[in-house]
Parts: sequence; C-alpha cells; structure tokens
Amino acid sequence: MSSSGYVIEGNTIACNDGTVCGGILLDIIQVRISNNLICGNRSMNYAGGIGQIPMGKGGQLAGNTIVGNRGPQVVSSRLNWRLGLLVSDNVFWNNSSGRVSLGSFYGPVVVEYCNIQGGRDMVGKTATWGTGNIDADPLFVDPGHWDDGGTPTDLSDDTFIPGDYRLLPGSPCIDAGTNDVDNPDTPEIETLPAADIAGLPRVIDGNLDGTATVDIGAYEYLPGDVNYDGTVNVLDLLLVRNSMGSDPASSIQARKADVNADGGVNVLDLLVVRGRLGK
Repeated sequence: MSSSGYVIEGNTIACNDGTVCGGILLDIIQVRISNNLICGNRSMNYAGGIGQIPMGKGGQLAGNTIVGNRGPQVVSSRLNWRLGLLVSDNVFWNNSSGRVSLGSFYGPVVVEYCNIQGGRDMVGKTATWGTGNIDADPLFVDPGHWDDGGTPTDLSDDTFIPGDYRLLPGSPCIDAGTNDVDNPDTPEIETLPAADIAGLPRVIDGNLDGTATVDIGAYEYLPGDVNYDGTVNVLDLLLVRNSMGSDPASSIQARKADVNADGGVNVLDLLVVRGRLGK
C-alpha cells in the first residue's frame, strides 16, 4: 500500500507476502495508522509489518495490534520525519523479530503507552522512549501462530493461522493507553477513533476504576461481556454461572468468565456482570 497524506484505520491486514514489506509500505507526506490488526505478514528482506521509505513529513501510529509478522524487523522507519512521528497505544508482540526500528534524522519520534515485547532494546536509539510503555503478555483470547507444514526447517512453505486478538480479563493492556494521541506538529490528521476495530465504543472503562482510558492495541475490552458479542446481557450471566468453581487456567471459557481476574470464577464475577447488564 502506498499512501500520501491518508488515514489507514480499522483494517485487518493479514497473511501477506512482500519483497520489501509484508503489511503496509508507505511513501507518505502525512499519515495516521490507527485501529488496525496487522498480523501474519512476511517479508524476508525488510519489514514484516510496516515499512517506510525516506522523506516522511509527520504522522501517528496509534492503537494498532501488530503481531505474528515475519521479517528482519516488524516495523522499519529509515526516514527523515520532518514533522515527527508519535507512536502510542500499540501492541507489538510475537513477531519473528521484535525489532521496532523507528529512527529519524530531523523530527522527533516518540514511543509511549505501547506494549513492546523486549522493551526499550527493541526500539531505535534515536527514538524517544516516553512514558507508559510496558513489556507484558497482552493476554489475547487466542493468539495466532505459524504452521510449518511439517517442514520446520523450511520457512518458505509456512502459513499463518490467524487468532483472536481481543483482550482477556486482567490483560495489562486494559485501560493502559493514553487518550491524548495528538502529534502537535500534524493536528489535521489526529483523532481518537469513535470505535475500536470490532465496533465497540472507544473509550470504555475496562478496569471499572471510574475513568475511561483507551486500551493498548486495536481492541477495547468490555467488562462483563463474557461471550464477546458486544453487549452485556443474560447470556453472559449464564456463562459465568456455568463456569462457577472452574479454574480459569482450565479453559478459555473459564478465563473469560473470571471477569474480575481474581483467579477464580465465583459469585463476585456474577455480581460484576449483573451490575453491567445492558452495557
């Protein structure tokens, strides 16, 4: 994909192969890349997820889930960001190379409120490591994986099996982002989307602390929505009741039913769901 001053938002970009880049290849003036799932893309020469060629003029990479990509780097930016690049609220996880190469000769590149596997060492030295960054298992419902086709030494015939990248209760990404995603140098292309990639409102108070803060990644977590159908209703009560007494580690369903993430499915989870009926 080649863009000039565009918004790339709300897309699933998966299972692509490319010579230079597997997912998104940008030759841009200004761009906002937000609320996208970028997974299972492959480029053995450059960047598995997002690649950038020189002379970008400012932008934003915010609220994306970038996982399972293969390449020497997951995101590569070998450019002159003249107006700066803000990287916030993204998950970078389970990529074959965790390298998030974000450098600039001119404008600032700021990385903040992201969940980056490997932490600071995975980000280019010229980028500013801001506040709110973490390195913790995001607790996806069902992470995807590469199938080696029975030939583990031959990567060329591997295929990616997509997963479910919504967040389980207790995910460290819940309410861990920032609602302020503005790059002051490019205000004309910034906004926090009204909905996440699945259509849920953005933002939701996912940890029920009274303050609605955006989740890190492309998905918002709706507390009490045990079956992940986008609303809290009697079906969620039934699912919790059916899992009562179960060890959350025993199954994904029990893990979902542990709404308060206290390590057990019990009456406290029922109370949470009952209190949020209709949400």
